Amino acid sequence: MFTNRFSLFVMRIRLVTHSLIPILVVTSVVLAACATKNELTPEVLTATVASASPNPSQNPVPVAAWNLDGDGTASVGDSALEFSGAYDFSDTAVALDGYTGNALTSAPGPIDTTASFSVSAWVNYADRVSDISVAVSQLGDVTGLFGLGVGDAGQWMFGMKTEDRTGAQYGVGVVGTQAAPSKSWTHLVGIYDQHASMLYLYVNGVQQAEAAYTAPLKANGPLTIGRAQFDSHPGNFWPGAIGEVAVYQSALTAEQVAEIYQTTKPSSPPPPQPAPDPSTYANGILNGTWDYVVVSEEDAQFFLNDYGVTTADEVRVRLGFNNHQWWETKVFDGEPFFVNGVPEGSGGTFRVEDDRLIQTDGQWQVTYTWVLNGDQLTLTVVEECNVTPTGLNCRDDRSQMDPIMIMIIEHTYTKSGDDGSY
Repeated sequence: MFTNRFSLFVMRIRLVTHSLIPILVVTSVVLAACATKNELTPEVLTATVASASPNPSQNPVPVAAWNLDGDGTASVGDSALEFSGAYDFSDTAVALDGYTGNALTSAPGPIDTTASFSVSAWVNYADRVSDISVAVSQLGDVTGLFGLGVGDAGQWMFGMKTEDRTGAQYGVGVVGTQAAPSKSWTHLVGIYDQHASMLYLYVNGVQQAEAAYTAPLKANGPLTIGRAQFDSHPGNFWPGAIGEVAVYQSALTAEQVAEIYQTTKPSSPPPPQPAPDPSTYANGILNGTWDYVVVSEEDAQFFLNDYGVTTADEVRVRLGFNNHQWWETKVFDGEPFFVNGVPEGSGGTFRVEDDRLIQTDGQWQVTYTWVLNGDQLTLTVVEECNVTPTGLNCRDDRSQMDPIMIMIIEHTYTKSGDDGSY
């Protein structure tokens, strides 16, 4: 039986915390990260914090900065930002849709992530689109090697990876003690202190958490605003506004962070979140249910036998898309096959990258080409991956893929309803 093949895929990031002085207590926390959402995510958190190691510079100068008050021009340095997806500029910040909107520097860098650095940004978290949302990152070969944003428990977070490879799951991170508000500006600063081998997170000028980190990796890719990356795929998009981003090649002191907080707040309220661009994100188009009528008598009998149904004049495969969630089940003579009110193929999450629709869960990741022509949706399998303890094991040779999976899902569907929930 093709049961629960696609449930939510959440990568786990292991946090390590360490006490620097006897009276300091820091509870280790575990981070989670996924493919449509897959980076640096906290689950359990408590924090008693101390100040970061002093920095010799009393007047730190960023190596790069962007006001984001109309375009992607750098206010410090020469690393211009190139934007894509759905985004809108106001006079003080850029608003992103949480599905596609993001920006990358045109050249690698600008910071060395193996040395002390700090990243500062004013953010507005408008809508919980995915478990993990990253406002600022810098990419390695296949993954984002640091992330500043919001984790799956809804708290602010800053973290760094300890592996840069396909399927890399682990890193170290710190999370704040308060939920991310949705209406106002919040100032975030993430710090890696090479000399102390520590990570620090500041929220609105106040240090909230710290963790030991001893395995820095060099991020040779561009700096990103509005997303991160996992297995070379964009992910963890930011739903809301970002302004006044600056990165420093030093570990800022508490006094320096407080000064930046006091002097750089955007002068206007966060701009509204733009709608997703349906040309690059299928959510706006695919919401609803889509049916394929099984025409092969052999396939129809397979489904009848597999589900213990005695007889049916018509058998359908039904897909439901509800924002970034999806599910699948069979329909016998108009009655969906549910188990305790849930579709037999209970689904997971999906994302769209150009002509690729990628469905993920805790065990599988399947990539299709998708073509939408009016109310006709055609899916063709191009890659099947299963999740192993060491990463993704992928196949693009159809002869090596699960034939039952192809038989069930790879069809042309007709839209059958506007409500994709069940």
